[in-house]
This record gives sequence, C-alpha cells and structure tokens, in this order.
Amino acid sequence: MWLNISVNDRVKYLFYLITVLFFNLNTTKGQEQINIFNRLNQDKYNQGEVEIIQDSSIVFFMYHQLKSYGKLNGIRGYRISIFRDTGQDAREKCMAERSRFKSRYENIPLHEEFVYPYYKLYAGDFRTESEALKFLKIIERDFPNAFIVRDIISYPKLN
Repeated sequence: MWLNISVNDRVKYLFYLITVLFFNLNTTKGQEQINIFNRLNQDKYNQGEVEIIQDSSIVFFMYHQLKSYGKLNGIRGYRISIFRDTGQDAREKCMAERSRFKSRYENIPLHEEFVYPYYKLYAGDFRTESEALKFLKIIERDFPNAFIVRDIISYPKLN
C-alpha cells in the first residue's frame, strides 16, 4: 500500500502524523515543550528505529506552524450549528435542544456558546468539511435548520 502512494502524499501523511503527535504531547499548559524530531530519533529498546533526514527549512516551517497552532488552543476545523437564538427564554431553549441532541447522538460532543445576545449550540469536532457534511446529512431530519461553520475545534484523540 505504501508503495502505491505518491511522494507528495507520503510527505503530507508524515507531516500530519508528526503534527498530531506533537499536539498530543503538548496539550497541557506549562508542560515543557517536547522536540518531536529528537523524540522520534531516540533509541528505544525493542521498538524499532526512526531516522528523519530533511532540510533544516522543513524543521523551521514545522516549528513555525506548530507554534501558531499552539496559540489557538485547538486546530482549525468545522462544527455544525444546531441552535442559535436570542431572547429571555433562549437559554432554556438551548438546554432543551442540547438534551434532544444528546438523546439521539450521545457520542458527538456539544459546545455551547453565549455571544451577546445569542445562545449558540454546536455539534462535533470535524477536521474536514466533508466529514461535517456527512454528519449534517445524518441529522438534517431532526435538526432542519442546522448548518456547517468553520471553528477552532478540540485536538483529535489518539487511540
């Protein structure tokens, strides 16, 4: 399988993998910053070996990108807006929609937000617009006014 992937796709995959590993290791505030390249190059008994050979400009670019992502407290992605309302009873309506959503889709994270004067409720943490669109198609019968928004999403969990 690896041989059938173009060199550009391999580089993109490795960049994504290193980025996810770096974010997973640096999610705690105050934690000492870990140099992912040094960590991958460390010898570990009975765990194989990784050798990274690259131009120094790639390392500079990686650190620049990771530093800018670190300031976001998340990564760029997509969520689905399932509720947005104002008024005296907007908070109660938001809680009702939250309960209704959780009863049907319990494994999907919900995010509440109050930006005066709106109460807002978002579903999911989707890396790509196509992932968000697939889920939107699933919920559109229950939430016909739902729509996709760009947002800063939570870091993906590694299994």
